Amino acid sequence: MTNRAIDQKLWNHPALKSGIVSLIALFISFFLIVRVVLYKESWIVTFLLTLNVFYLILTPGFFISLYAHDKLGFKARLVLGSAFTIAITSILSYYLGLAGVHVRYHSYFLPALIIAMGVLLFIKEQGRVRS
Repeated sequence: MTNRAIDQKLWNHPALKSGIVSLIALFISFFLIVRVVLYKESWIVTFLLTLNVFYLILTPGFFISLYAHDKLGFKARLVLGSAFTIAITSILSYYLGLAGVHVRYHSYFLPALIIAMGVLLFIKEQGRVRS
């Protein structure tokens, strides 16, 4: 099998597809709830607030817990992964601040780093299952 075939099989994994569809549905419903609660704010403010919450907490939480898709359901993985994301982001932000990295940049690369870690763990787990 070529790498492209493995990549196609990986991204067509049912847990990943259904999870992303569920995340999109959750994003839309969360946006509508935030829109109702903050009815005096503009649409762009509520959209950006929703987008920030999803990028900083929920999406990394989903991807970091993706390796446990056969043991836990979507809701449990999202809650546990989000708690783990908050904890790991806090710890890493503290130590990166001690290392001299300005806190302004933490919100850009820490969620992306956690998402990449989650995808790599998922790929490793899928490789172990296939073997």
